[in-house]
Amino acid sequence: MKKKFWIGSFVIILIVLFVAANIYQSKKNKSALATGNGKTFNVETKKIENGNISSIVTANGVIDAKNSADINFPVPSKVDKIYVEVGQTVEKNDKLIDVVTNNISDTAKSPIDGVVSEINVEKGSYTNTMTPAMRIVDIKDLVVKADIKEADLPKVKVGQSVKIYGDAIDKSENITGKVLSIAPVATQQKTSTGAQTVIQATISVDKLNSIIRPGLNVSCDILTSEKKDVPLLSLDMLMEDKDGNQYVYKVDSNNIIHKQGIKLGIVSDFNAEILSGLKSGDAVIIDPQPNLTDGSKAIVTNNKK
Repeated sequence: MKKKFWIGSFVIILIVLFVAANIYQSKKNKSALATGNGKTFNVETKKIENGNISSIVTANGVIDAKNSADINFPVPSKVDKIYVEVGQTVEKNDKLIDVVTNNISDTAKSPIDGVVSEINVEKGSYTNTMTPAMRIVDIKDLVVKADIKEADLPKVKVGQSVKIYGDAIDKSENITGKVLSIAPVATQQKTSTGAQTVIQATISVDKLNSIIRPGLNVSCDILTSEKKDVPLLSLDMLMEDKDGNQYVYKVDSNNIIHKQGIKLGIVSDFNAEILSGLKSGDAVIIDPQPNLTDGSKAIVTNNKK
């Protein structure tokens, strides 16, 4: 009977000691959380704030006339008279050129309103079946033929807004347009390092001036996504592990460092939209040291707003 009593008492004592040890460890963990793991780092932080963000794809292109007409002849014909010169404005059905074919005279007229952009013959010469005698372009309705890189194609959609600029067109002129169409077939484009696959997009030019004309080289910033008043982080806060998981280090009110996994949305040149993991007001470390550890103590040297 006494033996059972002592065994029971011993079991009770063990249980009490086990519970006490757990309570002690829990308090120790909470204390460590509040005071850090013993390591200390000097850091700079910046608070997460809401803002606007957009993402663009930049493509190079050439301004072209949306409507144009080549004046061709099916057989070589002698040029008898030329009615126009390069740069001259013509209307539909205006006379352009008289030719003689097998002693039969014929007059070619303009099929569209526009401007004479090319004349490839002269009086007394013969037309060439491989080269148009003239070219008429409608300079009142221009487009950009832009080359989209293969990697950027999934982001570009018909209807997206575009900003157009170049050596002759300053960004301050605010020339804009929209993506009108995307070619169904890709092409190979030669580069200084080899070749790249591109897809041609046709972009409208919504506002014209005296400088804009067919043949100009331009760059196009295509707005692929945009959000307003969303939490943003600076890209100099961002880190990534070997598995591609993105994270940051944030500092709590006790100046303890915490590794925080995040999910991002739109990414621009300098900022990224935060979908989860952080909220406005969180203090996040800028340019984090590679040896930072979760639970370390932070000495904040410059709390940027």
